[in-house]
Amino acid sequence: MPLSLGSLTDYNIAQHETTLAQVKWVGPAANVNCIINNHAFPMVDIGAGIYQATLTGWNIGVCAAAAIKFIAGEATVPSGDVLTIAGTMTVTAGTNYDIATIETAIVAFLSLSVPALKTVLSYEPDMLPELPSVTLWFDGIDQSQTEAVSYTVNYKWKMILCVRLLDAKIAQDEVKALTRSILNAFKVNLNFSGTVLKGIIPSAVHTAVRDKNNPVLVVEFSITAMIEED
Repeated sequence: MPLSLGSLTDYNIAQHETTLAQVKWVGPAANVNCIINNHAFPMVDIGAGIYQATLTGWNIGVCAAAAIKFIAGEATVPSGDVLTIAGTMTVTAGTNYDIATIETAIVAFLSLSVPALKTVLSYEPDMLPELPSVTLWFDGIDQSQTEAVSYTVNYKWKMILCVRLLDAKIAQDEVKALTRSILNAFKVNLNFSGTVLKGIIPSAVHTAVRDKNNPVLVVEFSITAMIEED
């Protein structure tokens, strides 16, 4: 049966945004792809002969008036049935947000996603007004040139989670739960509210600060955010 009913949910996106591609194919196909701007995106069978894939502007690359094609076949490399749909896809470069704007976005979505945190601000750790809290510190950049006028820039932060240490077991349980909540918050907001192409927490380390007046458990998260800039 030929491919049919191909569509996208959004035909005009920026590099940090996504669109959902769907196409109908009922047959013995082991390989269905959506092809935009010469990039092939594997599609997943979600039942009833419907295949879909979530496409990111970052992976498609900057393009204008790129035809949307679906291709299906039984071989490892898709071949055979091809569907080109009437709509065209346009992807624009993302806005170059400044560092302070990105930090504001991190603070906003983290405060909303992890309400157990009392504050999400840039305080000295020993001056946090309430615990548990996190403080955010800008930690530098690295960059590489991808094209003659384009750069991939990685912005980096250290984020310090502080939990009061009065009872060791209670404090450790609280640290574990908050760490999981923070990781989940970043996983569901990979583009930091649309301010970056992709952000991750590549690592975190745990220490105890046994100051007799203010003992705390500390988790230091590394945050990296990728941006493409001119």
